[in-house]
Amino acid sequence: MPSLDRALAIRKEKLELDHVHTADTLGNIASVLRAQGKHQEAMEKYQQLMPFYEMGCGSNSVQVAALLNSIALTLERQGKYEDAMAKYKRCLDIAERILGMNHHLTVSQHTQRH
Repeated sequence: MPSLDRALAIRKEKLELDHVHTADTLGNIASVLRAQGKHQEAMEKYQQLMPFYEMGCGSNSVQVAALLNSIALTLERQGKYEDAMAKYKRCLDIAERILGMNHHLTVSQHTQRH
């Protein structure tokens, strides 16, 4: 975590918050927080990323689908199953539309839904 925090600080200083590398670092921090069981902190980081991906890539982009998957996993680990299912469903809808039925992201969403 200290290395990721430092990387984020450097990227915020040198780039902007909405720069792709800064967003990637923020996403990595969120994933580490989730793995540590710090679900609320992870969720805050993921929520910061959503507007960036929606505006930069489109609300129905692969990036948004992947972020929704991460959010859903975090919600699931918090026991918020209905909220998680809603995010998984939106991720699946995007994945089916953009990637097709045989893409690994689409297949993983079908597996998680059932």
